[in-house]
Amino acid sequence: MKSPILTSKIDWRLIGVRTLAGIGVIAILAGAVWINLLLLQGLPGGNVNIYWHGARSLLHRTDPYSTGVSIDVQRDIYGRAALAGEYPYNQELPLYILILFIPLVAIPDVVTAIFTFFFPALVVVPDADWFAIIRAIWTLILEIAIIVSVYFSIDLTDRRPGRVFLIGFYLFPLVWFYSLKALQDGDVVILTTMLYMVILWGLRTGKDQLVGVLLALITIEWEIGLPFLVFLLVWILAHRRWTVFITLILTLFVLNVIASFIYPQWFGQFIRSVVSSGRSSSEISVLRVLSSIWPALPEKAGWVLVSVMFVLVYLEWWAARYLDFRRFYWVACLTLAATPLMGLSVDLNAYVVMGPPVILLLMVIQDRWPVTGAWLNIFFLLSLSAGSWVCYWQFVEAREISLAVVMYLPVPLFLIIGLYWVRWWALQPPRTWLDQVTTAGLQ
Repeated sequence: MKSPILTSKIDWRLIGVRTLAGIGVIAILAGAVWINLLLLQGLPGGNVNIYWHGARSLLHRTDPYSTGVSIDVQRDIYGRAALAGEYPYNQELPLYILILFIPLVAIPDVVTAIFTFFFPALVVVPDADWFAIIRAIWTLILEIAIIVSVYFSIDLTDRRPGRVFLIGFYLFPLVWFYSLKALQDGDVVILTTMLYMVILWGLRTGKDQLVGVLLALITIEWEIGLPFLVFLLVWILAHRRWTVFITLILTLFVLNVIASFIYPQWFGQFIRSVVSSGRSSSEISVLRVLSSIWPALPEKAGWVLVSVMFVLVYLEWWAARYLDFRRFYWVACLTLAATPLMGLSVDLNAYVVMGPPVILLLMVIQDRWPVTGAWLNIFFLLSLSAGSWVCYWQFVEAREISLAVVMYLPVPLFLIIGLYWVRWWALQPPRTWLDQVTTAGLQ
């Protein structure tokens, strides 16, 4: 009797379809990288330069937190070493996160090794602008992260948008000033935002081990993520999700062991680099923004705002610690929106995390008022996207007013007010088709 494995026929058609699909995906990704190359050409970098030089130095076994690496980045950005008051572009990623960039920055060395092995007669390996290529690939990764963030942001609202608004939600980050600025800089905060949404999805669906691993990774951006992380830990502790804590501790332990094995002195150098950046006069916080807008305003007034935000967020944390996920998600979005007003140094690139609160606000509006809410959402989307660019061109470009002064306060204030406006409806179950029919009949 013949084995069924030997007698089974090979489905060449299926293999052909999968091969063509694979080629198509590769072609699409290559095309996206090429488009990114064209769009980014001539545009200054930012954080991507920090990751590039840091990971390259780590690959060549030198200190990624050294002053020399910071000066290399400053020369890329300013064309010289940074002056007093300019951002120093120090490496602020933990080593166990920086290690993840090595496969990307190692591409030039891999290509050179391949050419040397297969074409030993070549005296000079073909040259390329490797930084531009790696930057385009990294930008594609961030663009995919934006799409994933939007998907989970919509899913977590427990509501389903119409087809037009679904397209609008996916297009919005691609035209919003803050997300485009973060894309240009290659800021890892975009990836962090995606991790936030996946963590919240994991908590809702019981993927505690996944949540524990990802919580260790969101230490990438501790400034914008610190209040959010504290709230998550409070909620997890209140719900006795011990698997999350155990996985988090084990993941951090393993990551630190790997980092210490590669570079034993990394932690001290990392802290020195972070402290040095924190002392820079270019760091942005709500206190500095308020003093720039109203120089005569007493410093205590700024601290009053910070204190109010802390008390407000703390009270919401305390009220939501034992309640359902719908309340938990609303408070999580409120925390992200309020963080820039809590006195921490938050760069404008970090405003990418405002995307999920924007989606929650608009989804609740559409669910509550299907007709009026649709027009209201169109107005809000246009105001947020076009308005951010109008402010930039009118004040920053034309009048040379500080970017932070113009762009720092409006979005957090709008979202905090908006989230409280829809708070009651956001905490209720989504409207059914019967509710919509009844409301339409009353109208």
